[in-house]
Amino acid sequence: MPSVVFDLVIHKIIEEMSHFSHEADATPNVSEAPAIPQIQMANLKDMCLVHRSWTAPVQRVLRRRVVLRSRDSLRDFARSPACGTGVREFAYKIGKSFVCTFFHEVSVAKEHWGTLASVLSRLTNLRFLSLRIESAHFAELSGLDLVLQAIGTLESLEGLWLMSSRDHCQYLPHLCEAVSKLHNLRFLSVCNWTCSRVKREIDEHLMPEIS
Repeated sequence: MPSVVFDLVIHKIIEEMSHFSHEADATPNVSEAPAIPQIQMANLKDMCLVHRSWTAPVQRVLRRRVVLRSRDSLRDFARSPACGTGVREFAYKIGKSFVCTFFHEVSVAKEHWGTLASVLSRLTNLRFLSLRIESAHFAELSGLDLVLQAIGTLESLEGLWLMSSRDHCQYLPHLCEAVSKLHNLRFLSVCNWTCSRVKREIDEHLMPEIS
């Protein structure tokens, strides 16, 4: 197959990927759509077997979007060569039942969120990020500030979805600081990160000083 035709096939597959917000469950009241139709995913994997020169460009497509749904999958991804500059879209969703079961110890929670922060810091070309964080107690979120600091370093980020099952009052200032550094951000969706207790602090942080 001529290289120009191969490039067109790859481009077409990328074009037909569903919007990131669908697979990341970041759009309310919209049914989840597959990232790539299963037949195309199979075709992509088969293409790697056709010729050695096709492997690298096909892997770039397969690694373009990453959706993780457990602590174990996050750990595995952190050790994977796929965790790097090739990722353009990243979503992490972890349920409340899992968080409540394993993250009640502060040290465990800090280790987990530290791993996520480390992963994000390596995704330097990331364009879209979605995090769904569910918890019952603030102790389960110990170390979340590291994640927000890492988000603030993602210079290429264009879209950010942050969803939560509860108010994250104590981390809202960290979030505001991170967002202020994202100069290419075009879309921001934040759910359950506000409360009146820190409203004054947030206003002071976000409002420009009037001289």
